[in-house]
Amino acid sequence: MTISDIKVALRMLLYRLQYLLLREKRDALNILDAETTVKQILADRCSVCRYGDGELDMITSLGEGYDGSRKSDFQNYDERLAVRLKTILENGSDPQRKILVCIPYVWKKPCLLVSKSATFIKRSFVNNSRVIFGTVNTASTYGDSYFTRFYIDFKDKNKGAYIRLCQRIWDGKDICIIEGDQSRLGIGNDLFGNAASIKRILCPAVNAFSRYEQILDTAKRVDKSRLILIALGQTATVLAYDLALDGYQAIDLGHIDIEYEWFLMKATEKVPISHKYVNEVKEGRTFTEETDAAYLSQIIARIK
Repeated sequence: MTISDIKVALRMLLYRLQYLLLREKRDALNILDAETTVKQILADRCSVCRYGDGELDMITSLGEGYDGSRKSDFQNYDERLAVRLKTILENGSDPQRKILVCIPYVWKKPCLLVSKSATFIKRSFVNNSRVIFGTVNTASTYGDSYFTRFYIDFKDKNKGAYIRLCQRIWDGKDICIIEGDQSRLGIGNDLFGNAASIKRILCPAVNAFSRYEQILDTAKRVDKSRLILIALGQTATVLAYDLALDGYQAIDLGHIDIEYEWFLMKATEKVPISHKYVNEVKEGRTFTEETDAAYLSQIIARIK
């Protein structure tokens, strides 16, 4: 074993110890599991703002000692975005406005994850513990941000019934998907096959927040009878919140389409998906032309 290997092992041991020492504070967090989160969305028709490691890393960039290795590959640090994310997290869920703020349920139960993912979530939790305990209100109820990341990181890969539960969110509804260019949610699979109709607003695949005002203005031109589904990195958290304040039901769905693709493939590790931008896989960060006529007919706006 090299000195480098020893340093890594000691660092991981320190993370595990720090995570264990935070157990009492973790247990005090009131987080719904994924299935209960979906059922609450169905019952209350609420909007959803999700926080994962990317959103929390963006917030902690405001503090001293920021680790540059945690920089996002698809969203440059933006102080305005960091402030908005922190403010929304501090506000928490708002039942009156039907806004559900979500944080990872696996913070409390990493045992649900495969070993590598459990190690990652513990490290992320420790790295972001200051902002978590400084902003999350233990008197509030939070949804599970992993309700859209249900497959690849989990030990239990039997997700058919759960996916059908998720599909009830848009069943028979007119929807508008706001996504990064090349994301192509639902293209090549039947994830949104039960929606009544689909429109799309395409946004920059990287650094979407740099066009936030234009994205928000374009989204507000969509009829409020449409369910808004968003896959746009950290920008989606803020966009869902702002649209909810304006009377829309807007849900940050994140990686749900990629998770569904991996489920269909029975993948056991993250792999590229043909004709889709997959940020979490180096080989998946490629740009391709899409010629599918049905997909092209759904696009109502492109924001460069």
